[in-house]
Amino acid sequence: MDDPFCAIKLGRCSMLCLCDASAAWTGYEQEYEPIPSRDAEEEELPHAERVFEPASPSTLGSSPRSVPKPANRRSFFRRQNAHLEVSSFMTTFIQLAWPKLSGAVKKIMDDQILEALHAVSKKLPESMQGTVHHTVQFGHSAPSIEEVYSYREDPSSSDGIEVCGHMRWDTEVDMKLKVGPLQVGIDQIQLDGIGCIVFRPLLAQSPVLGGFHLFYCEMPKLHVGLTGFGGITQWSTVDARITKLVEDAFRTLMVLPQRITQRFATTQVDDMPTFRNPAPVGVLQVQVLAARNLVGVDINLAAPISGSRTSDPYCVLRLGDSTMQTGTRNCTLHPDWSDDKAMSFLVYHTRQKLHLEVYDANTVANDVLLARFDSDYAVAELQQRQSEWLPLEVCARSKNDGSLECAVQVTSAYSEVAPVEDVSAGSVKILSVKLYRLEGVPLEHAQGAQVRLRTGKRDVLSKPCKIVDPGSICGFGKKVQQQIDGLLRHGISPEILAETFGVSADAVGEVARAQRKEQSWFSWDQALHLLLQPDETSALQLEVRLAGPKQTFRPLRVSDNSGLELSMLLWRCRRLDSGEPCQLAFEWPGGSGSVGISLELLAPA
Repeated sequence: MDDPFCAIKLGRCSMLCLCDASAAWTGYEQEYEPIPSRDAEEEELPHAERVFEPASPSTLGSSPRSVPKPANRRSFFRRQNAHLEVSSFMTTFIQLAWPKLSGAVKKIMDDQILEALHAVSKKLPESMQGTVHHTVQFGHSAPSIEEVYSYREDPSSSDGIEVCGHMRWDTEVDMKLKVGPLQVGIDQIQLDGIGCIVFRPLLAQSPVLGGFHLFYCEMPKLHVGLTGFGGITQWSTVDARITKLVEDAFRTLMVLPQRITQRFATTQVDDMPTFRNPAPVGVLQVQVLAARNLVGVDINLAAPISGSRTSDPYCVLRLGDSTMQTGTRNCTLHPDWSDDKAMSFLVYHTRQKLHLEVYDANTVANDVLLARFDSDYAVAELQQRQSEWLPLEVCARSKNDGSLECAVQVTSAYSEVAPVEDVSAGSVKILSVKLYRLEGVPLEHAQGAQVRLRTGKRDVLSKPCKIVDPGSICGFGKKVQQQIDGLLRHGISPEILAETFGVSADAVGEVARAQRKEQSWFSWDQALHLLLQPDETSALQLEVRLAGPKQTFRPLRVSDNSGLELSMLLWRCRRLDSGEPCQLAFEWPGGSGSVGISLELLAPA
């Protein structure tokens, strides 16, 4: 994107300006019928522009159905009018700006959806395995905000604004999937759910808006329009599997903790890993206490009444991309898990929901889904229902008496997080590892390399390493990069150009190499976030696997030890100048290389 834009709202006038382009829009807020003068008892109402104050922590996670209506009817309708004005303005703003945004979003979607489809297609059954080809071309339809639920300062950054609401994205696509012998086309994708648009960073100069984030808090409702072989039978196995494949791809693309990010124009982002992967805003600790009146699916010959049915239940909890489960309780319809330890989840937004399912454990056959939350609960909603019996939707058939209510009892605690320096045990902590440049490795082994962060039994794997566009690091557009290359060709020294443009001489050289397609900068520009239990803070492992056949994970090291002590690594990173990554070395058959990282430790406040 080379053309910045800005949005202005002054009183009842809304304006969108596209700089360096002959396009501008001005609109006025809709006039409403005058409301008769208020009675003496009525409270003073705020002006319409102030109706949408940032939501309080107690209501951020609430769905619209749970927000009580004001007792004052006129106040309610006036607030509703202002509510619709905000939604209309945001939708109009996005639609008018979309011609400029779509170019960047299209490239992101093309690259990332292909990567996501390739990853999830490997999970198809063997009967559908084979060479997978993708051709994706997204249309120009902008997402619309049907209803705004809240707007506030971005909780993960003080230099951003977050707008959250009912977001719908209905776009025409040209997508062709060839999975083995099957050829399936997709001409429409519709996403409908609770989503957020974050404008960050906010700049002190034009274009004011430096970039944006786009994500859904939960997997939205997905409708896929299938053509070709996939559209023959609406209920065919092919349709279901292809729809599931696309759903998994979008889950890894733009459902928290994943998000689409893009900077505007020539905005320079100093901390790209944090921009692309903001740290969690909190930690949710959940303990399942008990369940009652579950259905029985196993025949228990040892029961007092021979042949009566019981189950061997356990709970599976999921929030975001984390899944945990309780222990199994044998031969009971009223299990008690109060002795189990609490489970901890990373929270990236308080509108994320906790999903709970109860299964019957089986040794030979597949486990049976007994019940699930009849309505999943957002993080903030869960705090208001401590130790209550939450109803479950029964999913398994049984000959048991179904007149009793199936329910589960859960207690939880949510805490916001803040940076800490103390590594000592005592509470859960979040380790954020920011990945920067990969050096000392040629293109054929650098592009596609991955880093793995491990501690205890859990690990996090990075995305593949990519070629770095020096313009995205230095805030240069294509024209500026061409000008720098031209000046170098005319004999201007890299040092003079570096001083003129306020960058390093190495960056100037990389701009010239990029023009010749001889790039040498490779980077992840990604942040990995891992939840550490109290007994897991003593040691961790960082490993890198280069691209190419027969490549294995190789340990990153500060000294000769393959393991890294967290306290020592944090101390080493803090000794460096602000903004300078810590270089961790590794050995591979072609020589030695290094990975630039920085660390941050967070803990519940």
